[in-house]
Amino acid sequence: ESPPGTLLENGSFDASLGISGWSVDLATVDPNETPLFTWSATDSPIFNCPASGFAEGRLESILNSAAIDLVSHCVPVGGLEAVRIRYSGSVGGDFGANIIKLRLVSYSGASCDSEQLITSTEVSTVVSPWNNVDLGDLALPPTTSAVRLVFHLQGVICSLGCFVAVQFDNVILSSPSLLFSDGFEGGADCRW
Repeated sequence: ESPPGTLLENGSFDASLGISGWSVDLATVDPNETPLFTWSATDSPIFNCPASGFAEGRLESILNSAAIDLVSHCVPVGGLEAVRIRYSGSVGGDFGANIIKLRLVSYSGASCDSEQLITSTEVSTVVSPWNNVDLGDLALPPTTSAVRLVFHLQGVICSLGCFVAVQFDNVILSSPSLLFSDGFEGGADCRW
């Protein structure tokens, strides 16, 4: 479901929806190995919401550099000069040189075609333990018509049996400067 105030579909990863509205991109895969890549929405009672899930990405037993992205649907933002991004997240596992970033990708066309790409900006690093992140208002390039959010997980080297995992929930992409800061417009609707 879409919480109030968000432009995203399924930013809460509710158990019944899984990761619908998002796509998985195996950004970099060494053709000589088959590491385990997974993104799933797990049924979890985080924030005391028994029917809510969260998205989890894992990279396991990586012998060479590999990466995986969780990519939102194309979000029209025509007429907006900025957007606001908030999410909850956490990282676990054997860190090494693992990289976990959130990117805001801007397009000049409303369909997010690759030839319409304006810029891909890293706007946040996901950290441990579980915490809430509010990135505030982020300016968009002047010709932006649509955006995507991309959670990027990269494992550089990870020996047999080790892993890195990242979890996300309550991802909100909204118009800038909401009136309330207590969760009313922010999508924390399970607390009401």
